[in-house]
Amino acid sequence: MKEGSIQTVNDQTVLDYKLIFEKGAALYAILKPDPPVFTIIAASEAFLEATGTVLPEIVGKSFFDTFPDNPNVYGSKNEKSMRRVLEKVIISKKAHHISPVRYDIVVKDSEEFVSRYWTVCNTPILNKEGEVEYIINSPTDVTDVIKIAQEERLAHDAVESQRSQLYSLFMQAPVAIGIFKGPDYIVELVNPPLCKLYGKTEDELFGQPIFDVLTEISDSGIEQILDSVLYTGKPYVGVEVPIPLIKDGKREIVYCNFVYEPLYEPDGSISGVIAVATDVTEQVYNRLQLEESENRLNMALEASTLGVWDLDVKADLMSTNQHHAQIFGSSDDITVWSSKMIYQYIFPEDKSAFQHAIDKALFKTGKLNIQFRIVWPDKSIHWIHSIGTVYYNEKNEPVRMLGTVQDISERKEQERHKDEFISTVSHELKTPVTSLKAFCQVLQRKFDNAGNQLAAEMLSKMDNQINRLNLVIHDLLDVTRIEGNKLQFRHSLFSFDKLLKEIAEQVQRTSDTHLIDIDHVDSVINLYGDEERIGQVLTNLLTNAVKYSPGKDRVLVTVTTGTNELTCIVRDFGIGIPVDKQELIFERFFRVQSENMAAGSGLGLGLYISAEIIKRQNGKIWMESKPGDGSAFYFSLPLAKQQ
Repeated sequence: MKEGSIQTVNDQTVLDYKLIFEKGAALYAILKPDPPVFTIIAASEAFLEATGTVLPEIVGKSFFDTFPDNPNVYGSKNEKSMRRVLEKVIISKKAHHISPVRYDIVVKDSEEFVSRYWTVCNTPILNKEGEVEYIINSPTDVTDVIKIAQEERLAHDAVESQRSQLYSLFMQAPVAIGIFKGPDYIVELVNPPLCKLYGKTEDELFGQPIFDVLTEISDSGIEQILDSVLYTGKPYVGVEVPIPLIKDGKREIVYCNFVYEPLYEPDGSISGVIAVATDVTEQVYNRLQLEESENRLNMALEASTLGVWDLDVKADLMSTNQHHAQIFGSSDDITVWSSKMIYQYIFPEDKSAFQHAIDKALFKTGKLNIQFRIVWPDKSIHWIHSIGTVYYNEKNEPVRMLGTVQDISERKEQERHKDEFISTVSHELKTPVTSLKAFCQVLQRKFDNAGNQLAAEMLSKMDNQINRLNLVIHDLLDVTRIEGNKLQFRHSLFSFDKLLKEIAEQVQRTSDTHLIDIDHVDSVINLYGDEERIGQVLTNLLTNAVKYSPGKDRVLVTVTTGTNELTCIVRDFGIGIPVDKQELIFERFFRVQSENMAAGSGLGLGLYISAEIIKRQNGKIWMESKPGDGSAFYFSLPLAKQQ
């Protein structure tokens, strides 16, 4: 031994060393350097306690048989690594330290393992020849330290994950969000919507005092609001706040709804402000324009004396303006009406038609357009024109109807005078026109007998024009009769197919440009009605079909019969009727104006009279038309009961 070391080892010294080894706090196990076995020859009590073993069970056994790998840990290489370390100690004859590693311990009298983490120092003991006599395996149980570190790491990872998720949500949020730190309001976080709102990039804003970047808002009062939130901790809510901003070099006013919230630190202190903003500039401008439009509309309504009404269908209550009450002759400024109140004013003979028009608008067409009479409290009768539009819910149920009402009594009186004038003139014209037609026919026969064909043809054309003039006179008389509810009918049983062929032949004689083609009228179809009036309808429809299909050569008439009714279709292939005019086609004096029509041309009174005739024969009339692709007029009539 070297000088200064213990020269003499007596039995007491050995006993003392043995006692220190066995009873000391350190964990020791002495292994033989007999790879691959590495037999355990001694162990301290601390080692035995830490590994849950007893000395008789491990002494003389292989270290790796005593402490095998945990088979439940997939891919564990602890045993292999430990063998390699021990072999390295034998070769190098130097101590080797192992950083913390998992090496599970078998639970006594079971096949279960307890997770353990260790740091290990393997120290060689050399003999006099310098060879490794023993290896001291000195492990330190660091399981608690490792688990605490793992928990801290998991907690840190969870916090980082939440932070990452919050940042992702923050950046993807559809509203503008920003975080401003400190009294200088340094931009710590800003998402794309806020960049867009400010008209700046993230690089221009991040890390900068917000009022140094947006100098234009320094006098807007925003900084004072942020100060209040930062120093008092009270949130601030702004609604439609005008903010001056410079975007693309131009100054503009942006309206925002925003919330400023204090940013709290874990210790409860306030370190900044969180801003959440929504750009409502478009909504504000739209509302201002709507308010301006409403003001203009109200001014127009006041000037026009139109009554305006808003019907809540389910509540059966109608909100109105003051003009509505005035139109109904009410001395009170009534602004809420029920259907019962309205019906009290309606002329008795018009109540049924009024209710029918309301029901038709609510449940069929969605549109109201009706003229009716009302009786004022002073017993005077007034004509009213009301139009409206129905609004439906998601179940297609009518919930609301908006409209206007107007007193048309003066116009009705003017129409009455006009009808009287037309009736008088028409009657006065009938006699000279009849005489003119008779003279024309006499002259035509005379020139025809004399062989003067040119004069006869001219007189024939003159006779056709007289016939047209005669039809116009009859139409004018019919209009006055319809308006006065004096249109007379002579009902009888007649053959519709025979009547159709006769009318088609008459119209065909007046046209050398179109072929009137009747489709499938082979059987006898009997109707009970006014044969002359229904013939008048056929004449009107066929004449119009020829007149308003210039450049074409065909008019198609189709007749079908069902169980109880007949349907006749007159189809032309001409210019058609504009879509926006089709709802008006059967109204009185309506005339379609088109660049394809000659100046002053139109459908005249024929369709109005035809519609009234069909209605009074308990039938229906309607049309379908596509501009540029012709028109089809339909009418249906009930079949005779005798069939």
